[in-house]
Amino acid sequence: MRCGLRCRGQRSKLSCPISKTGLHDLTALAIGAGRDAGAFAASCGLRATRLLAIKADISGRIGTRPVSVEVVAGRHGISLRYLRKLFETEGTGFSAYVVEQRLLRAREAGQGFRSIP
Repeated sequence: MRCGLRCRGQRSKLSCPISKTGLHDLTALAIGAGRDAGAFAASCGLRATRLLAIKADISGRIGTRPVSVEVVAGRHGISLRYLRKLFETEGTGFSAYVVEQRLLRAREAGQGFRSIP
């Protein structure tokens, strides 16, 4: 499954939960990359990893706990604007993603039922 995160106009190779590219970016940040490489890693790797963590959090909360932009941003220690901006990099919005996840969960729950002819 690919997340399709866009970074500086390029589609990221980051796959769920994380790929070699994402790990390389985070490793570069951790050990201290050069100025240009560090800036690129920080803008792509960290952002992509944060978005994956947020999506995992949303998936874990759907149907059991409140899922709102305020709750999720607070749980991840980021601003509401930054949270929305992360989803915009994929060409979607926070609310659209949450609705999509709720519909998927409902579809999964309903697959065990058969209609009576």
